[in-house]
Amino acid sequence: MHAPPVRAFAGSVAPAPLRGISEIRRFFRTNETPIWFVSATPFNLLGIDRWVRNFSYLNYYDSFDGTHPNVFVPEHVAPPTFDSIEKICNYLLGHKEVIDHVKANGGGKAVVLMFDEETERLAAEAGLEVAFPSAELRTRLDSKIDRYHPARRRGRRAERAQHPRSSGDLRGAARARHRAWDRHRPGRPDAVRRLRADHVLRRLRRRLERERGQDRRPGAEGDAGLAVSLAFGGRKVVGCGFGVPIVVRYLLETCETTEQARATLRRLPYHLAHTLTIVDLGGDVCTAYLAPDREVELTSAVAATNHQRSIEWQEHARATKSVERQRTLEKLVTDAGSADRFVDGFLEPPLFAMDGDRRLGTLYTVAYHVGEGRAEFRWPGLHWDQSFGAFSEGVRTVELTRSTAA
Repeated sequence: MHAPPVRAFAGSVAPAPLRGISEIRRFFRTNETPIWFVSATPFNLLGIDRWVRNFSYLNYYDSFDGTHPNVFVPEHVAPPTFDSIEKICNYLLGHKEVIDHVKANGGGKAVVLMFDEETERLAAEAGLEVAFPSAELRTRLDSKIDRYHPARRRGRRAERAQHPRSSGDLRGAARARHRAWDRHRPGRPDAVRRLRADHVLRRLRRRLERERGQDRRPGAEGDAGLAVSLAFGGRKVVGCGFGVPIVVRYLLETCETTEQARATLRRLPYHLAHTLTIVDLGGDVCTAYLAPDREVELTSAVAATNHQRSIEWQEHARATKSVERQRTLEKLVTDAGSADRFVDGFLEPPLFAMDGDRRLGTLYTVAYHVGEGRAEFRWPGLHWDQSFGAFSEGVRTVELTRSTAA
C-alpha cells in the first residue's frame, strides 16, 4: 500500500484530503494514533473499534462485565454524584488508573460527547488531545446572544467601515457572500429551530390524526402507531453490526406496522444480543431475539425479560431475576383482568426492584397506549401522562431507595 499523496506548503507538508469511501476506510483501518472514547458507557460509539484501529473506551460503567477487550473501567472507591456528561468525563480523566493506563499505551486523542475547559486541562495532563475544536470556541460560536447581540453587530459594522476592503480581500469577500446568503436563507438559528419545531409538530399531528381515523389522505387508513420495548438479551456475544438504540430509532422512523418491522429486522446486522417486543395499532405482536452470531428469531411471545429462549449467562440471569420476572409477566398477561391492574403489577416485586449497591433496579415504568397516542409514566405513588395531543415539558423527582420497592 503506497503512502497517501501530500501537498507541500511553505515550510510544512500537509496530507491531501481523503477522497472517497475507500480512502477514508483505509485511513482509519491503518490508524496508528490511540483514540479513546471517554464517556459513562461505550454505547454511543459501540462497534467503531472494529473499523478504526487503535480505538478504545474509557468508561465509568462496566457494561460488559470485564469481557470487552477494548473497554477500560477504573475502580470506583467513592464515586461522586454527577449532574452532567462533562463531570463524568472529568472524573474519568482525573482518575489515576485512567491516567496510568493512557500513558502506558502512548497517549493519543480523546473523543467525548460533551466537554469544557476542565476536560481539556485534565486530558492534557493525561497525555491526551481532545479531538475537537476548543471548548472556548465552541461556546462562543454556539452563543446566539453573542452572535446576534445588536451592540456587537454595530461594532462589526464600524470596524468594517474603518477598514474598507479591497477587491482582493478574500476574507471580506467571504463575509459579503455569507451576509448575502444569510439575508436570503431561512437558516439563521431562530429560523432553523422554528422550522424544525414546525416539522416535528406537523409529523406528530398527522400521526395523531391517523390514530384517530381523521386523516383522509390516500392510503392513510390503518397506518402508523408502533411501539417498541427493549431488553438486554443476556448473552456475552459481540459482533459487527448496529447498536440497538440506532435499530429502535430506525424502526420507529421507517415502520408503521409490526409486519414492516419484521421485514426490517430480518435484514439488519446487530452488535449485541437484545430483545425487542413490538406492537402496532392492529394488535399484531412480535418479540424479536437479536444477536450478532445467528439469524434474528421472530416469535409471537408477548413478554420478554433479560434472556432469550434459554439462560446462557447464569450470573446475569440471577442478578436480574430474569426467569422470575418472565414468569410473573406471563401470569400478569393471563390473570390481570384489566389494563390498569396489568400496569400496577409492574410496580410490585419482582418486576419493580431496587439494588443500589449493584446499580440494578427499576428507574421508571412506562405504559404505551398506542391507540390513544399516549404514554403513561409510573412510579410508586406517582403518575405522569404525556401524549401527542397534550405534551407538556416538566420534571419529576423520585427518590429511589430499597424501601420504594418494599
